[in-house]
This record gives sequence, structure tokens and C-alpha cells, in this order.
Amino acid sequence: WKEEIGLVQLGMNLTCNFSLWKAVQWGEWMQESLVKDLLGHACYSGRKSHMYSLLAQDAQAAFQ
Repeated sequence: WKEEIGLVQLGMNLTCNFSLWKAVQWGEWMQESLVKDLLGHACYSGRKSHMYSLLAQDAQAAFQ
């Protein structure tokens, strides 16, 4: 059982870290789009960044 608990905890951490990384990545793409005056791209990237941020928050709340 100890091994299973360790694997589940590792999976939970990976899920949270991946969601946070994607939120940052989409946020950076949003900033690049704003600099290039690509407002549609920036809006899409901003929505995706926000979505991944919410996923990370939900995962952290569920796993604690």
C-alpha cells in the first residue's frame, strides 16, 4: 500500500505542476500576441491560461 500511496501522490503533484506550467505558457503566448497586436490570439491565449489556472487550483484543492 505504501507504494500505491506514493504513486498516487506523485500523480497528484504531476497534475498540479502540469496545469501550472500550461497556465504560465499560455500567459506568455498571450503577452507575445499583445506585443504583436494580435488581439484575437491574445484573447484566446488568455482564456486558455485562465482555464489551466483554474484546473490547477481545483486539483490542488481536491488533493489536499
